[in-house]
Amino acid sequence: MKILKYTPMLALLTACALDPVATADYSGLGDSEVAKTLRYSAFTSSVGIDYAVGQLVNKPDILAMPDPRGKLEQLGFTYVPTPPADCTYDGSAKTTIMSPDASRTERYKLTIHIAAKIRRNAIEIASTTKRENY
Repeated sequence: MKILKYTPMLALLTACALDPVATADYSGLGDSEVAKTLRYSAFTSSVGIDYAVGQLVNKPDILAMPDPRGKLEQLGFTYVPTPPADCTYDGSAKTTIMSPDASRTERYKLTIHIAAKIRRNAIEIASTTKRENY
């Protein structure tokens, strides 16, 4: 009768043991506020990245500044003075996924490019990602 009491716990432990192991290396993102935001949204697609970074930069204190470009640079963006004069961010993250029995390993590198376009009432974020094996 006691075995029935522990059956759900044993099933859960067995299921966890069968899951693949994933590790991520975020060092290619840097240490900026944008990089910290991307650690949680990098693998969610461009839509998730645009939303997360948009939430970071579209704050009243940034938008009210006479020149929000300086604040964007403090957050981790780089100003590109040539047309179209946007702020950009470039970084990458690596992921390794190993099967439970270690017989198969997949390695991916995700490269992220973000353009921040300063508009009158908002900062538009447009990201592109590229995933490749390494």
